[in-house]
Amino acid sequence: MILGIGVDNVAINEFGGQLGQPGSRLREVFTAREMRYARERTEKHLTGEALMADMAPSLAARWAAKEAFVKAWSTALFGQPPVAEENLWSQIEVINDRWGRPAIRLIEPFDDVVRASVGDFRILVSLTHDADLATAFVVIEQTPTGSAPRGEGAMPTDLALAGDRDIPSERGLPNDSLTKEVRRHRRRRLLF
Repeated sequence: MILGIGVDNVAINEFGGQLGQPGSRLREVFTAREMRYARERTEKHLTGEALMADMAPSLAARWAAKEAFVKAWSTALFGQPPVAEENLWSQIEVINDRWGRPAIRLIEPFDDVVRASVGDFRILVSLTHDADLATAFVVIEQTPTGSAPRGEGAMPTDLALAGDRDIPSERGLPNDSLTKEVRRHRRRRLLF
């Protein structure tokens, strides 16, 4: 049974401009694996703002997926009070298998928060980017109790993930100034 759906669009050029700003903390919403995956798809000689601009389509699609997941989760909670999770962006990770197919992995403790609110589930995601628009569509589907994979265990041990080399331990949650920057980005997007 479908519990929730979410879709999100991101203007790639605007998003890339925000990523490329010196001191931008927006990059901190991405895990090391997400950043590495985007970097592996860029021109190897680029640095600084040019590098961020080249990474923008991949990262914009991942940002759209994170937003679409939150919308799907919110849809699943319709009629219930929202679950307060201020700093969740880096705990929603978009991964790819060796063939490039995307999936969403929730990092602990956020995985437990979502399961406590909607029960066992699986996440389906589709990403695209064309011209200046990145789009993600997410479905949260209910699964029989105990059958849904969790956190790191969600990935079969023989599944090779793209960009899955030398991943440092998971970072802590972003701080309050990052949350403010994310909110500022979301408000800007509501204007057009």
